[in-house]
Amino acid sequence: MKVFIFVDDVRTLSPYLEFMRHQDDCQVFYCQDYWETIKILDAVKNNKETYIDLDHDLGPGPNGYDICKYIVENQIPLAGFHIHSMNPVGAQNMRTTLHYYGIGEY
Repeated sequence: MKVFIFVDDVRTLSPYLEFMRHQDDCQVFYCQDYWETIKILDAVKNNKETYIDLDHDLGPGPNGYDICKYIVENQIPLAGFHIHSMNPVGAQNMRTTLHYYGIGEY
């Protein structure tokens, strides 16, 4: 089963993910902060078809870069990622971290 994790404290799901949410072979999770995201990542860590779509700035507390570091440090397997952050430095740090780990963008 494909799993899509969308992480943003302000934006809503894209039309594509909203569509995927209603497919039988997909699970779509919408997380607004670091802690919700970690909970979902830990729950689906054995799924080889997990994709994550990340924002950098998530309000007060840990940010999207911290999520990327968690993924790498805990060797969470991902099939791909997308960064939709408007923070250019944060977005680049996230891309670099996940690319270094060997995860490609979708």
